[in-house]
Amino acid sequence: MSGIPRRTALVLSGIVPVALLAVVAVVSAPAARTSTVLAGDPSPLPALTTSPVAVDSSSPVPSSTSSVPPTPSSPVGTVPDVPVPSVTSAAPPPTAVVQPCRAQGLSGRIDAPASRFDAAGHRGFLVVLTNAGGVPCSVLGFGTYSLLDAAGQSMRSVQHNTVWSAVDTIVLAPGGQAYARVSYTVVPTGDEPTQGPCQPPTGALRVVPPGDAGAVDLPLRVNVCDHGRLEVTEFAGSDVY
Repeated sequence: MSGIPRRTALVLSGIVPVALLAVVAVVSAPAARTSTVLAGDPSPLPALTTSPVAVDSSSPVPSSTSSVPPTPSSPVGTVPDVPVPSVTSAAPPPTAVVQPCRAQGLSGRIDAPASRFDAAGHRGFLVVLTNAGGVPCSVLGFGTYSLLDAAGQSMRSVQHNTVWSAVDTIVLAPGGQAYARVSYTVVPTGDEPTQGPCQPPTGALRVVPPGDAGAVDLPLRVNVCDHGRLEVTEFAGSDVY
């Protein structure tokens, strides 16, 4: 150290120990686990990197879709589906069409029980038609009526239909009967004579069933005034008049 000035040697002798202490402190200090970024420090955080994982190509790679075991047809605790046989009901047989009653298959009578229709110069009776055939027939509505004299010739008569009650189609079994009410007046009207009968006595009543062209002639002996006016009702299935 003879070649080095004394002041320089003193400076170096002070610096070297300090430097050695600093190196020892740095080496002995533990490594920091986290890094702290101070506010305002523009340095970005270090990027995270992942190291690739080596894949053994010889090992089987599981499929991305898992295989679901088949569901048993009858799991425990449930009742297996049993096919239900379809039930088809047979169509009902078609309803037989009942034909209207014809005059040739009917018989009839005039019924005037206990003069119950007599009142205030009016008289009346029932026309009763009977199914004399072997199959059912039907009656619906009004018949057509006309007066005959004793020789069977047509007399003056005018028919007026009167709705007595709501009546539906009447089906007459063999022997079944239909009823209609016929009424008239015995009081002279207009130019009719006031002494003696208004017209000659009747000999029969001709009845044409509803919907037919044939007729049934029923014996009837009465004196009809008001120019042979007859008030008639629809046929009914019973004596409702």
